[in-house]
Amino acid sequence: MAYEPTPLSLVSSDKDEVVDEHSLIAEVDRKIKWSEPILQAFHRQWFVNIAMRRGMQYIQTHTTAKAIILPPESEDRVRMIVNKMLGIHQTRLAKMTKDIPRLEVIPGSADEDDKDQARKGTKLLDWLWQNQHMPEKLVKEKGWDIDCGSAFLYVYWDHNAGPKVPIYEKHKGPISGKEPYQIDADGYMLDESGQRVIKEISIGDVAVKVISAFEIINDGISDTVEDSHWIALVQAMSLKDIRAQWPERGEKVTAERDIATRAYYQRRLMSMVGNQSEFFTPESTGTEELATVKTYFERKSDKYPEGRYIVVSNGVLLEAGPLPYAHGQYPLIKFDDIEVSGSFWGIGTMENIIPVQKGYNRVWSQIIENGNNHGNIKLVADKNHGMHKEAYDDSGNEILEVEPGSNIVQLQPATLPAH
Repeated sequence: MAYEPTPLSLVSSDKDEVVDEHSLIAEVDRKIKWSEPILQAFHRQWFVNIAMRRGMQYIQTHTTAKAIILPPESEDRVRMIVNKMLGIHQTRLAKMTKDIPRLEVIPGSADEDDKDQARKGTKLLDWLWQNQHMPEKLVKEKGWDIDCGSAFLYVYWDHNAGPKVPIYEKHKGPISGKEPYQIDADGYMLDESGQRVIKEISIGDVAVKVISAFEIINDGISDTVEDSHWIALVQAMSLKDIRAQWPERGEKVTAERDIATRAYYQRRLMSMVGNQSEFFTPESTGTEELATVKTYFERKSDKYPEGRYIVVSNGVLLEAGPLPYAHGQYPLIKFDDIEVSGSFWGIGTMENIIPVQKGYNRVWSQIIENGNNHGNIKLVADKNHGMHKEAYDDSGNEILEVEPGSNIVQLQPATLPAH
């Protein structure tokens, strides 16, 4: 059966305003689609940074097709790779994560009650810090920082986390009498023995996830998360995960044939092997059952005093309402490797090292090519020298016999510069 949207109302300053699902979906899709072309150049650069650090240091960006390519290798040229980027990445990562911070709640006043609440809050933070494996996540986040320039921590409430509690399962919708199960007077479902059906649900818990720069879009005019009028988290998810997280509406989501460029580059990173891969051309179709989930946050405004929170996937509205946080702030914490004035995105250390790495590889390639030429020095001889080609070898003890009056001159290749 076709998916039919139903009217939905958001908390707006205009109490008579009713926003239907089509309008919300179109608004989120329009804003994200407008930002996509601007971010494609960033996505390509971030991919190149990681690929170079991975060892694929002869890739290039095709100026016309805007695609990442690996030019064919010439037989008479050397492509030497001395990967300095990897060591620099590891060194910088080690320095940045040497001292992991410890969070502490500061009391709002000198009152004993505030101090007691602060102590309890600090203990809660310590527990969350260990429960969420934050040291490992910070190392991962800093790795993204060094590669792409920016990375994020997404703090949210995970409805599927936490301990499970049993509840009685209640029938939903009108009772027709044709249900495949019995229903008691209170509307609860009964099993074959007449007992209420019990199912387990999770009570939920705080969760922290590392988000790469590939998955974030902001309004394009603000240079901080806090100042952004809106910000969106865009992720390619499997249909199975979508339906597990949004069981009521997730079934209506269908797979997408064309995933955005962010997912394209991320899939290339996951499948990258060795340093000579040619796996850079776009795919027309994919075998995975994927859809793009767009989680849209909008800060408080005169029109929406409680902000907005909208989740859309392939034309289906999964969630909509005000910001689900009492503080009214975005649930994203942004980290930059090197800040850029006036820009939302930072610069990664790897991006700055690419020209130096290419020059280093070129110098070593030239040294090896020069060595190859030295090891195979050519001869200049008269036409009637009378010497067989096989007579000249690399043994060092051969005797060269030539016709009288013939000369043999060994070419001397240019020496390497002193520097």
